[in-house]
Amino acid sequence: MWNDSSLQILACPDRGREIEEIREQVLDFIKDNRIAMHNEVVVYLTDPSRHVPYIQRVFGRFKPYDPEYIPFCILGTTGKDTLFAQGMKALLDIMQLRFDRAHVFELLRNPIVQATRGFSADAVSIWEQWAEALSIFRGYNLEQRMEMGDTGLALTDAHTFKLGMARMLVVELTEGAVILDFIENETGNDSSDAKSLPVIPYRDFETSDRKNLEMFCATMEALYSDGKRLRESVETGPDGAVETMRNLVSQWMGKIPETTAVDGAAEGSMLRSLYDGLAAVSLQKSIPGRAHIPFEEFVTLVTGCLPDEGASPANAWTGGITFAPLKPSMVVPHNIIFVAGLDDVLFPGSNERPSWGLLSCKRIIGDSDGVRDSRFAFLELLHAARKRLILTYRSKDMQKESELHPSSVIEELKAYLIDMIKIMEYSDGKQVYAFQREIPWIVHIRSRHYVFGRDVRLCGQTCNSRFLQGC
Repeated sequence: MWNDSSLQILACPDRGREIEEIREQVLDFIKDNRIAMHNEVVVYLTDPSRHVPYIQRVFGRFKPYDPEYIPFCILGTTGKDTLFAQGMKALLDIMQLRFDRAHVFELLRNPIVQATRGFSADAVSIWEQWAEALSIFRGYNLEQRMEMGDTGLALTDAHTFKLGMARMLVVELTEGAVILDFIENETGNDSSDAKSLPVIPYRDFETSDRKNLEMFCATMEALYSDGKRLRESVETGPDGAVETMRNLVSQWMGKIPETTAVDGAAEGSMLRSLYDGLAAVSLQKSIPGRAHIPFEEFVTLVTGCLPDEGASPANAWTGGITFAPLKPSMVVPHNIIFVAGLDDVLFPGSNERPSWGLLSCKRIIGDSDGVRDSRFAFLELLHAARKRLILTYRSKDMQKESELHPSSVIEELKAYLIDMIKIMEYSDGKQVYAFQREIPWIVHIRSRHYVFGRDVRLCGQTCNSRFLQGC
C-alpha cells in the first residue's frame, strides 16, 4: 500500500474540487491504461443533491465529440433536481407574478424550454446582455406592476420588459427619443402627477439580428399573456384551469431535447407524471364547495403533481461512470471506487430524533438506524473495491477560512492503518500519511492540453511554477 495508491484519502477545499479531482484521476486511469471501459469506475455520493450541480458543471460541459468527454449518469436524485422540475418551478413562479429578470432568465436558460420554444442558449445569453444594458428589472409593464403590488414611485413603466423592447424596436423609426404610452411616476402619487416616459432608442451589434430580436419580444409577450390567461382560467373552475395548464406545459416544456446533456427518460417521466397529476387536480370539482380554487392553492396542487424521486437513467452501471448514492443496497463491486462527500457533518449522519417520537423512547429489534446503515455501507465499500478506493471530503470552509474534519469512519480507518501497518512519514516534524493528500485550491483550467499530451493541470503532484510560467 506504500506506493501502489490502492487507498487514497483526498482533502479537497470544496465540493467542486472533489468532482474535478475525480475527473482528473479518471483521465489518468485512461492515459495509463488502468481501465479498459468507463463503467469500471463508480462514484458514490453521501448526499447526491449537494454534488449534482458540480457534476453537471464538470462532467456535463463537454460534448460527446470532445476528446475530454466522459459519459456519466446520476442515480438517487430527487425529482426537484431534474431540468423539467426546475423549469416548471420557474414557470409557476412567473405565473404567480414574480415577473422579474432573475425568474424570467432562470426559465429561459432551461434546455427543455429552449428546445420547446425554438431558441438557443447563445440567443438567451444575448437577451440577458440586452436586459442588463437596458436596466430591465421587474414587471412586463405598469399594469402588471400594479398587480404585483407596486405602489408609489415603483408604479412606473421604467425598468420594465415592455419599455426595454420598445427601445430596441424604435431604432428603425427614429434616432431621437419619442413619447409613447409609457408612464413615469416621479412624485410617488398614484397617477395624478404621472408624466410620459420618453423612449430612448437603443442599438448594439446584436440588435441588427432582427430575427433574434423578434424572438425575444415574442417570448416576453407570450410569457406575459400566458400568465394572465392562466389566472383568468383559474377563476372559471378546475376544468378550465387544468386545460390551460396543460396547454402552457405543452407550449413551454413539452419537447424534451434529444441530447446527451439531457436524460430524456428521466425528463420524459417527469412530464408524464405531471400530466397524470393534472387529471387528478380536475377532480377537485367533485368535492362540495370546490367549484372554484384559489390561484395559490392551484399552483400548490400543480407543484404536487411532480414526483419526489426521479427515474433511474437507462444507462446506469453500463453506459459510463455512474454516480450513485452511498447506501448498503447500492454498493456494487467495481475495479475503481470513488466516494465523495465524506464530511464530518454528512456521514455517517445522526440518530437524533424528536422527543415526541416513539423511537426515541425505546429501541426494539427491527428499528431503523441510519448511522449503523451508513457505517455498514462504508464497510461494504472496502470489500467492493477490487483495485483502488479513493475517499474524498471537503476540508475547508472558504467563507470562514476554517478547517473542516473528515467523517469519523475515515478517522477510524486512518487510526487502524497507523496502528497496524505503520505507514507514515515525518516532514518538518509533521506527520504525513502516505495514503492522504491535500488537494489545493486552484484556478479552473481546461484539460484539453492534458488530453493532447500537455499536462498543465495544477494538481497535488505537479509543480506550481510550471503553471505560473504559462507552460
